[in-house]
Amino acid sequence: MYGRGAGPRRQAPLLAGGPRAKAPDSAEASNHLVVCLDGGSDAEQALPLAAAWARRLGWRVSVVTAADSAHIPRHCGGNPHICLQEIARAPIFEGLRVDTHALWGTAYPHVALDQHIHRHPADLVVATTNARTSFARAALGSEVGRIIHRSRVPVLVERMAGLDPGK
Repeated sequence: MYGRGAGPRRQAPLLAGGPRAKAPDSAEASNHLVVCLDGGSDAEQALPLAAAWARRLGWRVSVVTAADSAHIPRHCGGNPHICLQEIARAPIFEGLRVDTHALWGTAYPHVALDQHIHRHPADLVVATTNARTSFARAALGSEVGRIIHRSRVPVLVERMAGLDPGK
């Protein structure tokens, strides 16, 4: 679907906060953004958004994944740390402070991410949704919805490209 501009019309990212989220005051701010990936290349669509926000705000970035080994690309040899390091060296992160974390110990990414943020305080989480239904419904009923509901900080949700924004 095309709007007035030259190119596909994209839905703006959604900034959401669940019942546990609170905006830190300036004394509590960690100047830290966490972008979560699930091991799929589609989730990497969140990376440019995360880099742009981190650059504009002057924050550091943590790239995290809670995916199991079945979702790790073959070229990484089954090692998520190798893939995450490749991502951290991407040109979009040039000039930013980036660290990486592979989260283990739970089958539920939203739980692993919450535990990570408890250990490594952050001010914002960036994630994608691949929902093919309404964006609001996707945010409330998907894994991203569980991340929003459990997160202690606001979540910036990017709808993956190629999805019909009218549905």
